[in-house]
Amino acid sequence: MNNHKIEKRAGIFAIIVASILIIAKLTVWVKTGSMSILSSLVDSSLDLITSSINFAAIYYAARPADENHKFGHNSIEDIAGLLQAGFICGSGVFIILEVFNSYIHKEVLQYDSLCIALMIFAIGINFILTSYQKHAIRKTNSAILKADRLHYTTDLLMNSVLLVSFLVIHFYHLYYIDLIGALIIAAYITKSAYGIGKDSFNNLMDKEIPIAERNKIKKIIEQEKQLLSYHDLKTRKRGNKIFLQFHAELNKKLTLEKTRTVIEGVENQLTKSFQNIEIIIKQDPK
Repeated sequence: MNNHKIEKRAGIFAIIVASILIIAKLTVWVKTGSMSILSSLVDSSLDLITSSINFAAIYYAARPADENHKFGHNSIEDIAGLLQAGFICGSGVFIILEVFNSYIHKEVLQYDSLCIALMIFAIGINFILTSYQKHAIRKTNSAILKADRLHYTTDLLMNSVLLVSFLVIHFYHLYYIDLIGALIIAAYITKSAYGIGKDSFNNLMDKEIPIAERNKIKKIIEQEKQLLSYHDLKTRKRGNKIFLQFHAELNKKLTLEKTRTVIEGVENQLTKSFQNIEIIIKQDPK
């Protein structure tokens, strides 16, 4: 299965989960009037909007190269990742402001058994989704899926904090434990969003891929004994696609057919090691 199919499946799964959570939280909020559930409902609604935008970006990125976009459409993934990183950072700041507002106005977390049941359900379904997204990210290294997973990881952590807070308040009457948990989560998502934004920005600025991947590429090239040397190795990334080019020096006495066989052998080895890679090799006689 290619990367875009994996991304699409993960995107559809995220939309389904967000829709289920919205229905569940809306039902509980109507019955209880809990402000905590209302806040969580708003968060899930934003998750649904974001996941829908992500899916549209994934669908667009999967389009083949055309006359106006000869390198493909993968850049939309980095654009979406960068925008989401800013949005998630804003969410982190909003959580921090809400924590201080709740503390100043002495707002106490309200709960009942229905709220607790909803939190348990939300934690379970979010855990399944984020685990699947983690698997998809490991396969694709997608910037969009990384940002989308952070949304649902935030929801998973917030629901866990609420559940723990309900129990702590019930047994120990520590009414502001949820505020402490919210501050920790805000710090976590802000830091994670910064990392996603940085990676997306670097890709858009044509930064070289990580040195570990470059070393892996060099090792594969150097394994070809017919290739005397190489130079001007350049790499960049768009979404989950790597672009690679370099000059390969070969014995000038080799026939055209033999030269082609050597170059194709290098390309095949690189393609086996990197699922989504586009390679340009300029052949220089030596």
